[in-house]
Amino acid sequence: MQAKIQAVKDKIAQCIKLAETNFGITMPQVQVRFDLKGRVAGMAGYQYSFKTGPCNFYVRFNVTHMSLGGQSWEHILNDTVSHELAHTVCQAFPKYGRAHDAGWKNVCRILGGNGNRCYKAEEAPEAVAVQRPYAYTTSTGHLVAVSPIIHSKIQSGRAYTYRGKGSITKAQPFTRTQASMLAAPTKPIAPTAPIVFNTTPVAPAVRTVAPVGVSKADAIRAYLAQAKKDVGSEAMERTIAWAVNELGMTRTLARTYVKNNWSKV
Repeated sequence: MQAKIQAVKDKIAQCIKLAETNFGITMPQVQVRFDLKGRVAGMAGYQYSFKTGPCNFYVRFNVTHMSLGGQSWEHILNDTVSHELAHTVCQAFPKYGRAHDAGWKNVCRILGGNGNRCYKAEEAPEAVAVQRPYAYTTSTGHLVAVSPIIHSKIQSGRAYTYRGKGSITKAQPFTRTQASMLAAPTKPIAPTAPIVFNTTPVAPAVRTVAPVGVSKADAIRAYLAQAKKDVGSEAMERTIAWAVNELGMTRTLARTYVKNNWSKV
């Protein structure tokens, strides 16, 4: 794993050099962390000071995903790193882009990434096989990988319909998802309902620095106000993810706090 960690750090240095060379900028210092958990492979964020603006930029990576090997590791090294550093460029220099807009895509491609917001199952099959470990054959013969939660609901009697790919009920056959199934699917994935694995489902993350002793509600309102400026309609999901990662809330509690404070900022 140390070799992979060093490879990511080397790729980050390469991306920073490309950004400075191509845009004529001086990149801020970027903290590199390997402490990300869960279904996200990478995340870019920063703190926001009411006095100085954006500061303390950081990128985080998930070592569990990095340890998967195969195409998933190659995707993290060649695309996820560029993806996250492109967010850092845009966070530090908003004139180049925001969130996953056309400007950000241009930056991402210049840094060596593919410019996609998320990656498909066939691009990172090992990661998807871990996150969606149950492969169902739909009523029309398509292969669909689902999470343990969806699998449990299906086995409890709930039916799911996938546009262009039929439906899944308890009667449909399933097996444990294998990376080889997703790497070369026998049937085309319908563009209206692709199986994708988000590299940054909650990116870019921002963090508002609040005075010591401020309540969680006040901290969430401060963060939410800045997120609305930075990412607009995506502010709710960004704030929920931030509250989970930075305030230690459960997702359910974070969602309740954000909804209750949405109209107050």
